[in-house]
Amino acid sequence: MDVHVALPNGHAGVTIDELLEITVAAEEFGFDGVWPLDHVLAGPDLKDRYPWVIEPMTLLGYLAARTTKIRLGTSIIVLAMRNPFVVAKQAATLDLLCSGRFTLGLGAGYSEPEFRNVGAADVWSTRGQRLDEAILLFRHLWSGAHAPFRGRFYSYDEGWFGPPPPQGARLPTLGEEPAALPELRDKRGCVAVELGAPGRLGVQPDPRLAADNRPAHQRLVDTEIPWSVLIERRVVALRGAADHEGD
Repeated sequence: MDVHVALPNGHAGVTIDELLEITVAAEEFGFDGVWPLDHVLAGPDLKDRYPWVIEPMTLLGYLAARTTKIRLGTSIIVLAMRNPFVVAKQAATLDLLCSGRFTLGLGAGYSEPEFRNVGAADVWSTRGQRLDEAILLFRHLWSGAHAPFRGRFYSYDEGWFGPPPPQGARLPTLGEEPAALPELRDKRGCVAVELGAPGRLGVQPDPRLAADNRPAHQRLVDTEIPWSVLIERRVVALRGAADHEGD
């Protein structure tokens, strides 16, 4: 079983430095991936949950330069609100930036007011069909083919897309709406838990973690220690080391 961290990029007031701290700690502890969420312009239905969202693709580009092992993914990009050709190019470039560690999580979207806000109200009723077709388009573009693509919603006659992503047309794409966090599971048995920002979790580190150097998933199963405690403790340790170096 893989274990992943859902980054709190949608928590009001969270900073880039805090998201970086969580990601660095997750990588050092052996977690398999980090996943920021996506909203562009929340409507009245989401104003209390997502009034503040740091854009996930841009964020992952920054995190790609600060990590070497942990997988980077989106949870999830609401595709129908966007131009799929641009998303395909962003995904390919992100995969280059992180040397083949990117996973593109996609969803159809569930907030009609947000679609209206960004001028995409006309695609609301076909958003699921557009998602399915866009995934086929992505595979075509990432394969390096110059041949035409003919779809109901997206088409072109001839084009050159390079550079392709390191993972090629097999760049992992999760195209189904994921289950609600904090129990996000995909077909491979991956699990994610949503975290608050460091220093705001309201929990105390569990002393059992101090002497436990096993992979994160073993600690999770054997001790049932909340992942938020695990990450919080590592962030505190990293901050302490940085403060000590500055003395």
